[in-house]
Amino acid sequence: MYLIYIDEFGTSGGRLDNPDEPIFGMTALFVHQNVWSDFERDLILLKRETIENIKIRNPEFNPDDKFEFHGVELIRGSGVFRFLDFPARLKCIEDILKLKQKYNIESANLHLNKNTIHMAFKMAEEMLSNSFHVDKQESHRIAGRFMYSVRERFTPYIIMFSMMLMTINEVLKHYNEKGIVLMDEHTQYKRIANLHAYAESRLEFNTLSNVLSAPAYISSHLHIPIQVSDIISYLLGRAEVSHLNGRNVKPEIIIDWINRYLEADGKGNDIMKNLSMGLFYDTTYKIIREMFPVRDEDVYFEDILYKFGKLLFENFKFKGRKEKGDETP
Repeated sequence: MYLIYIDEFGTSGGRLDNPDEPIFGMTALFVHQNVWSDFERDLILLKRETIENIKIRNPEFNPDDKFEFHGVELIRGSGVFRFLDFPARLKCIEDILKLKQKYNIESANLHLNKNTIHMAFKMAEEMLSNSFHVDKQESHRIAGRFMYSVRERFTPYIIMFSMMLMTINEVLKHYNEKGIVLMDEHTQYKRIANLHAYAESRLEFNTLSNVLSAPAYISSHLHIPIQVSDIISYLLGRAEVSHLNGRNVKPEIIIDWINRYLEADGKGNDIMKNLSMGLFYDTTYKIIREMFPVRDEDVYFEDILYKFGKLLFENFKFKGRKEKGDETP
């Protein structure tokens, strides 16, 4: 059995077309039960070593029980890590990545350009406005009001949440294992928990056959492996944003870390082969239907939804090993 720790990169709200925050992503860290105890022990030892190094530079430092490894703070030298110099902070990150490698712990990493969601909403609103048999101004008003409600509820977080659950299940099926999903606390938990899409995906589409129970939401400072997910998600997200903006990744060692410790993860490539557009559409459709009941005969709405889901699916990025000769869609 696997314990699967999920954390995210970027903001899931705000302006979807904001060029300063273009990416939303999630990382799932797969920790097998056979190595979980040793992995967590070594992380705790590293945490204690880091605290001692901080105390050497600042004897008055007195960490509380909320000390955490955060990718953004380690790179920028903020928070408690402002007391460590740059080489010490980089060493801390690499030591964590080496532990991941030592225990053969892999990750599945998904990124979605938020502007893609913005484009999908605009496309859906335009198609919807053309479906009403009223004057053009009134049809745009009705479609705009409806899509505003959809935007409020169908957030990047929910989209990514659904896709990551399917990804995790496919990974578990690949290894013939079961797993429990543990996620960092999130304000949208109640909204997601109230959706019946989770249970219906398990029963009707068999997309969650290997995931045990609903995801549990935990405090990251009490569960140190989720801090590793945070670091991996941040490193990959930082590299992706730099790429989108046409800039070199800073610091350059991030690319080296990705090549040495993260590109070896084969799960992203496996999932690209196993997931289908139909599977994603089914789950996306269930989420929308739960929020906005639609008449079964409303074929036009289903066409809009299918094109909406297709655009999102085709723009997901799966970070993982790419075998020679494989092509990423």
